[in-house]
Amino acid sequence: MPKSARFTLKWSGLHCRYELFERDHFLLATHEPSWFAWLDTHTSFSFQGEQHHFNVLKETRKNTGESYWYAYQRQGKRVVKRYLGKSADVTIPRLEEVGLELRGVQPAPLLEPKFHLPHVASSLVPRERLFALLDSGLERRLILLSAPAGSGKTTLISQWQASRKNQNHFPHLTWLSLDSNDNDPVRFWRYVLTACQAFQDHLGQSALEQLALTPQHLRETHFLETILTLFLNELVHIEKQVMLVLEDYHLITSPPIHQTMTFLLDHLPDTMHLVIITRSTPSLPLAQLRVHGELCEIEASELRFTPAEITAFFQPLFPRLLTPRLLEQLDTQLEGWAAGLRLFALALQKAHTQQTVEEQLTNFVRNHRPLQDYFIDEVLNTLTNSLQLFLLQTCMLNRLTPALCDTMTNRHNSASLLQSLARRGLFLEQLEGPGQWYRYHPLFAEAMRTESRRRLGLDQLRYIARKASAWYQQQHMFTEAIETAFQAEEMALAAEIMVQLPALQGFDDLQEFHTLRRWLEQLPDDVLYLHPLLCLCYARVLSLSFAPLPPASAELANIERLLLHAEECWRTQDNMARLGEVFAFRAQHAIWQGNIEQATNYARQALRQLPAEARHWRGVCLNLLGAGELYAGQLIQAKKTLQNALALWQALHHPHGARSCTLTLGMVYFEQGHCGWRIHAIEKLYGRPESWEI
Repeated sequence: MPKSARFTLKWSGLHCRYELFERDHFLLATHEPSWFAWLDTHTSFSFQGEQHHFNVLKETRKNTGESYWYAYQRQGKRVVKRYLGKSADVTIPRLEEVGLELRGVQPAPLLEPKFHLPHVASSLVPRERLFALLDSGLERRLILLSAPAGSGKTTLISQWQASRKNQNHFPHLTWLSLDSNDNDPVRFWRYVLTACQAFQDHLGQSALEQLALTPQHLRETHFLETILTLFLNELVHIEKQVMLVLEDYHLITSPPIHQTMTFLLDHLPDTMHLVIITRSTPSLPLAQLRVHGELCEIEASELRFTPAEITAFFQPLFPRLLTPRLLEQLDTQLEGWAAGLRLFALALQKAHTQQTVEEQLTNFVRNHRPLQDYFIDEVLNTLTNSLQLFLLQTCMLNRLTPALCDTMTNRHNSASLLQSLARRGLFLEQLEGPGQWYRYHPLFAEAMRTESRRRLGLDQLRYIARKASAWYQQQHMFTEAIETAFQAEEMALAAEIMVQLPALQGFDDLQEFHTLRRWLEQLPDDVLYLHPLLCLCYARVLSLSFAPLPPASAELANIERLLLHAEECWRTQDNMARLGEVFAFRAQHAIWQGNIEQATNYARQALRQLPAEARHWRGVCLNLLGAGELYAGQLIQAKKTLQNALALWQALHHPHGARSCTLTLGMVYFEQGHCGWRIHAIEKLYGRPESWEI
């Protein structure tokens, strides 16, 4: 895009509208029908909104010939791209909405390696009996693999996909690796919906946008089901077979996620299949799925290696050492446990006689040595000191990439070390997809972390984690930066990064609410009180968590303590704008508690302090003030206040603020005897009564 665009769409304060210019020559206003005709015949323009500036380009897809518009904005060294839609979709509300996204209202970027499948080594034993069982699962909604760690669940699905991906009938597969941080329902569904966009570009985009723009207090299970309905309505139009794999679902403990997953399963179209990999039975309607023949279950007993598979695994590695009797003994002692077979194969690397093999097997099984000892003695201690140090320094990571490892270890050869470890089968696997990303086997990582605490000490590990956190910050991966800071027990660092989050800087809705609450709960008071912005944020989080609260509750007292501290800090700093935000939130909190008189007083205080550019907070206060004036019987003043609020929400293209304001304004008109206006307002918001679902 040239620095000086030929066409510019910009806001006119004089005419209160958006106007299109060619250089300095006025062409048209966007409320005119000719706006969409102009879009059909042009390919680029610059958008200069009241708060957002970015460039817009039309791109044509080679496979379909269809044209779509995209927004581009340079942010530092990177260019951020957002989908707008076809010409008919490029409305002012849509442009403003994307402008909000580009400003950073959207949550932090998602971690791309979570969508990558583990790499499948060519030396793995084909497990055709299990592949056939999985094939039969394609006739059902859910394939459930439930077994303890080290049973080979993930490897099996990766092998199955690799063996079938070139077959025409095999579904288009997308992958998502879950972790304990995904228990935030918003975060979980952002990842799931984004993973499903691998099936078709922009699939579920409207659901993702609604998820981001809807206020936190509306994000109950019913709302999440509404979001999923948008997604399912798009999904039903995909004609090809598709499959979503959720790995490590046992780490998900959030009841709202289980409830919405149940909703998804209940309404899954025939073209989509769900695969869940877990160590424990998930809280899903499995009995109902069994009754209807919609469940394919693979448990530990099926995953165990058969004698034939054990032979196929060991013969290429040790063709002359393992006799049929020893192989039978292996089957009896290890019971086909996949991780145990891999560990024993490592233990045999220095064996040269059948007697040595028998001794190794005896030591491996009968001494009942814990896995920790095996990983240390048979894996870690057999490596060079340099490789041992590398493993101990990087095992804290869930996912590794060479640049991150270089930063943590002060090396320049992490790429070659990771490749070497992966080739040697040392419980490190490469992930498929762009970039060089790896992950350690969970059992191995757990053992290495225990050993790293013993050998390196907590101080050294915290120092390494600080460096990892700094690397994540440089990559704008703020969620990972904060999590790593907490892992290092660097509370002050975590707080400093949190303050930088765009969503905390203004009115913006608190994205990934449950994640934010978990972070704030970990901060000690002496760190929390250094940041009045975090105190205000924590008060908002607590209010949303428990509203309405009993008058004498501990939570209410905690909210008041946090707000008083934020007020005191900002008064000392003479920061009236931030002080206005405290009063604005106090007004909002008071209305949630049912105290409309107190809410009205705080709203007036806030409006005196808030600057003109704090339009979202001002809109909230005008809504509350108008409601207070209505209940006080001041109808003329309430009408004026609410009309100002509505104009503000409409200028911001904020549907939820406008909806709340319109309903209250309708009540004012009703009290004044204008019943028709109230009916008009309700129909404008919800449609005509005959279209309502009752």
